[in-house]
Amino acid sequence: MSEGRDPTILATKMCLKQCKDRLKSAKHGHSLLKKKADALTLRYREVQREIEKAKLELEDAHSTAKERYAEMTFRADSNITHFLEQQVGSASTKVTSKLVHVAGVVLPRFEVQTDSLGTTSELSALQKGGEQIRECKKEYFRMLEYAVRVAALQKSYKILNEVIKQTNRRVNAIENVIIPRLDATIHYIKGEIDEMAREDFFRLKKVQKAAKIRQEKEHEERRLREEKRLAEEKLRLENMEDVESSNEDQEITTDEDESDFDDMIIV
Repeated sequence: MSEGRDPTILATKMCLKQCKDRLKSAKHGHSLLKKKADALTLRYREVQREIEKAKLELEDAHSTAKERYAEMTFRADSNITHFLEQQVGSASTKVTSKLVHVAGVVLPRFEVQTDSLGTTSELSALQKGGEQIRECKKEYFRMLEYAVRVAALQKSYKILNEVIKQTNRRVNAIENVIIPRLDATIHYIKGEIDEMAREDFFRLKKVQKAAKIRQEKEHEERRLREEKRLAEEKLRLENMEDVESSNEDQEITTDEDESDFDDMIIV
C-alpha cells in the first residue's frame, strides 16, 4: 500500500487535500506539456522537411553559380577577379536576425537585406564579359539567400531537438514518477485514514461496552443495596414488633399478678 509513496507526507486529511491538489496540478501540467511537445514535434518535422527542400535548392543554386562563374572567367579577361576585388566597396548585403516564438520556444530567423546588386563600379560593364559578371552575382546572391535560410533552419532544428528532448523528459517524469507517487501517497493516506476510522469505531464500541458494563454493575449494586436496606428495614420492623409484643406480655403478666395480690388481700 505504501510502496512508491512520499515518506515525508503524514497521513492526515490536510495532507490528503494537498496531495489531491498537487495531483490535479500535475495532470494539468502534464496535459499542457504534452500539447507543447506535440506542437514542437509538428514544427520540428516541418523544419526538417524545409531543411531538406532548402538544401536541394542550395545545391542547385550552388551548381548554377559555379557554372556562371566558370562562364564569366571564360569570357572575361584573366585578371577579372583581381579587377572585381579592387572595385568592391562597403558591403551592401547584410544578414539580420529576428526571433520567432513557437509554443514558448524562441527560434531564430535570419534574413538577407541588400541595397542593390551593384557592388562594383559600372566600369565593369564596359569590360569584356560584363553581362556574365552580373548574372554570376545574381546567382551567388541567390545561393547566399538559400545558405542563410538553411543556417536558420538548422539552428531552429537544433533548438527544437533539445527542447523536445527536455519536454519529453518532463512529460515522462510527470507521467511515470510524479503522478504514480502522488497516487500511491493518496492511496496510502486514504488507507491510513480508514484504518484510523476503524480503530476509532472499535475504540468507541469498547468504550460504550465498558460504560454499559459499568452502568449494569452500578445498577446491580444499587439493587443489592436497596434489597439490603429493605431487608434491614424489615428486620428492624420485626424486632420492633417482637419488642412491642414482649412488652404487652409483660404488662399482661403484671396485671395478673396485681389481680392475684388483690385477691389475697381480700381473703
